Amino acid sequence: MPTIMTHALAGAALGQAAPAGIPKFRLSVCLGCAAMLPDLDVIMFALKIPYSHVLGHRGFSHSVIFAMVLAPLITWLAGYAADPKRYFNTGLIFLAAILSHGILDALTDAGLGVGFFIPFTDERHFLPWRPVMTASLNPSSFLSRETLRILESEAVYIWLPLTAVIFLFSIIRRVKNCPGAETSAPGK
Repeated sequence: MPTIMTHALAGAALGQAAPAGIPKFRLSVCLGCAAMLPDLDVIMFALKIPYSHVLGHRGFSHSVIFAMVLAPLITWLAGYAADPKRYFNTGLIFLAAILSHGILDALTDAGLGVGFFIPFTDERHFLPWRPVMTASLNPSSFLSRETLRILESEAVYIWLPLTAVIFLFSIIRRVKNCPGAETSAPGK
């Protein structure tokens, strides 16, 4: 799995897709937290549930169904339910943030894969391209030389592309808000 910081960064970056009128900083913090939630499945190790079990690491909590159930709940808990249209649009962004977790895990170079389609199938999947080094689940190993190499791979393959996307959204938003950006049709 990528580091938990990278999962949070990916979720937070999706805040740039927020509908107009929604404060992006608060939403980005909520999205970053939502993107980290699937890794709460590590408590299954303490419960002696094996990694390969559907409830194990990268199992059900990384599935599309889990994200589809959790996204509306988190959207509501985060206080975005007052306006139905905004609730739906913001809920889709929360869904993307939660799903981003499994997608990033499927880009890593180790593990058993991601149970995207649990409970319909127990099969685990990786993406065809797996450039991201897998971070350890052991918090004590975070301050190691290996972690620097992992962070370097995350910076190249995740952080830089996310930064480019955020920058692109920022430019698009500025151009759309620029005076004179709306042009009238010829002859009007």
